[in-house]
Amino acid sequence: MIDLKTLISKTVKRNQANSKIKDALILSFFNQAVKKFFKGEFNGKVSPLYFKEGNLIVASLSATVVEKIKKEECKIVDYINKNLEENLVDKINYLT
Repeated sequence: MIDLKTLISKTVKRNQANSKIKDALILSFFNQAVKKFFKGEFNGKVSPLYFKEGNLIVASLSATVVEKIKKEECKIVDYINKNLEENLVDKINYLT
């Protein structure tokens, strides 16, 4: 019989792994959305950094790129959530 401490430890580790996988998928879906909505116009000009508490953090050195992405933010968030089949992403935060 497995003791409670071991069972909890395994469950926590499994949930952390699932969380990291979802985080990686969110970053990947963001890249896909940018390619889809902007037809490759921003390749190398914007990068998703991390996902935390419903916020996707992305970085770009171009204020123009950020402004264009902001205009399509709702579509991008919807695209990501639809592909995840969960509503995890609430908004995108920008670092410039």
